[in-house]
Amino acid sequence: MAEKNETQGQAQPANNRRDLIAVAVFLALVLLAGAGLAAMPTANTANAPKPDSEAVVDLRFGDFAENIYVIDKGIGWESWRSELYTPLDFENGVTGEPRVLHNSDYRQTQFFTHRLTLLLIPGESYGISVRSADYSMRMFVDGREAVTATTTSNTATVTVNPLPLFFISLSQSGTYNFGAVAHGYTEAETPAAHTVTVTNAGNQPTGYLTVALSGSGASSFTLSTTTIYSLLTEGSTATFTVRPNHGLAMGTHTATVTVSAVPFVAQTFTVSFTVA
Repeated sequence: MAEKNETQGQAQPANNRRDLIAVAVFLALVLLAGAGLAAMPTANTANAPKPDSEAVVDLRFGDFAENIYVIDKGIGWESWRSELYTPLDFENGVTGEPRVLHNSDYRQTQFFTHRLTLLLIPGESYGISVRSADYSMRMFVDGREAVTATTTSNTATVTVNPLPLFFISLSQSGTYNFGAVAHGYTEAETPAAHTVTVTNAGNQPTGYLTVALSGSGASSFTLSTTTIYSLLTEGSTATFTVRPNHGLAMGTHTATVTVSAVPFVAQTFTVSFTVA
């Protein structure tokens, strides 16, 4: 689970999967009213899944084209009784542990800070509103105040921003076979270099990338470069080539080509060349 943001009302994305974002919603109300979440206006309403034991509601599979999802009354949320916290308060450290409130608590306490994490698909915008704004409320989204609810204003639009994603892809995977030549082959008979495209498949600059050969046949091949400059934007590309060397001994020569950078997961493929 990604880190939660705090507030007197808040929504924020986060999850440990690349394609998902958790949104932490924190509401501090004089008296909590139910909240609704939807991607577009619609007449249909549906109950959102109940929060789990960590105050997480999974809405990744919700049909927002047809429904407004109602997140009801803070039951199962992390809550602080008789406190009106903001994100800054949580950064500095708040007093006391959150507790799960029940209906009876709302009859005994006049105001609260509530915190909830919503799992949503990144890259989408969601509307979030308070069903009743008879009582004042402040809602914070990603640490920023999105709504100060009054009797005339109780709606906000929330954009779920993807977490930083560091990822590269290669045009070549598996094994690339340069084929076979007869022993004593000439320079002209040496197979042509194979071009590989590296793509920034994340949403952050890659930083410098290292291209390396390894394995028993590493010395049998030559790379056009061992360094690729940072690919700054998603979808940006660079290329390098790998080619068998001239004058190799008889046998099958294999090596692994690895493209890597911190904090990426290295991408690899194998090259093979036979001298018969």
